[in-house]
Amino acid sequence: MTLQAYDARVVANIEDRLPLELYAIPVANNRHVIAIRVPNSMSKPHRIQYQGRTYFPSRRERQRYEMDVREIKEMVMRTASRLEEAADKLSTSLAAAVPQVIASCSLVVGSIPVFWQNFMVDVRKGEVIQAISHFHLDYGNVLQPTYNFNGLQRQIVGDEEESLVQLHRDGMIVMNKRLPLVQQYGRDCLRPTAIDILLRAFVGHSSDVYTAASINGPFLLTMLLEAVSNTTGLYPMRGMPHVEAAGATISPGSYPFPVVQADNFLDVDKVIRPLCDQVHQMFGHNASPYFNADGVWNP
Repeated sequence: MTLQAYDARVVANIEDRLPLELYAIPVANNRHVIAIRVPNSMSKPHRIQYQGRTYFPSRRERQRYEMDVREIKEMVMRTASRLEEAADKLSTSLAAAVPQVIASCSLVVGSIPVFWQNFMVDVRKGEVIQAISHFHLDYGNVLQPTYNFNGLQRQIVGDEEESLVQLHRDGMIVMNKRLPLVQQYGRDCLRPTAIDILLRAFVGHSSDVYTAASINGPFLLTMLLEAVSNTTGLYPMRGMPHVEAAGATISPGSYPFPVVQADNFLDVDKVIRPLCDQVHQMFGHNASPYFNADGVWNP
């Protein structure tokens, strides 16, 4: 009840709303200490309405004060610049991660903390190494990562599960995964639902990596689909789940997706659904079939 009361006060008095993280830590004699974490925000500065007053608070060392108009404008510009910088860095890295030689479709997915900085990740930390070793995309295999110039990487080569996951020292995570094609109707065909599954696995494992590295949101997420031939989507026919019908066909080329913002990666379904829906719209369907009417993952 106490945690709910604090959350209600935030909703009532702070605009835009801050995604507070509240924890009740048990101590002696059935007492608790309430820990409140205020994450860095892409919507700052935030306006406070309290006891009939409206103001924009800030803090300098241990002192709290009210921001003036000049400080508010500068903060808005710095936040927008940081967001644009992170988005550009992520998109550039994804384009560079596409293999020079592609024998099949390739999916590249990436995430980055908005307020990234160089060497913010200790790539020798045991928890971080373990999180990358468990960054499996298909069958749950554990694979020890190796060190490279950028940070850590986990690579599978030589079969249909070929993939590469890289954790950069600035907190960016990039995954490159080969998407096997099948031959039906005399065409190269792809099951778009495979992208839904890969994207969900990526975000879930990225959340584990960021927790291990003690990196907080907000985060940016995007992906890029590289097609080497005319590729047709395959979908189960209604009432005949074991029979697949052809969807729309995409031409060879690179297909970048919009950059999605997320305060955290805990609500995976909410984070990935816009990207999943756009994948299926490329192949002639309105939305991903893996989400129910409430937006909950339901394959």
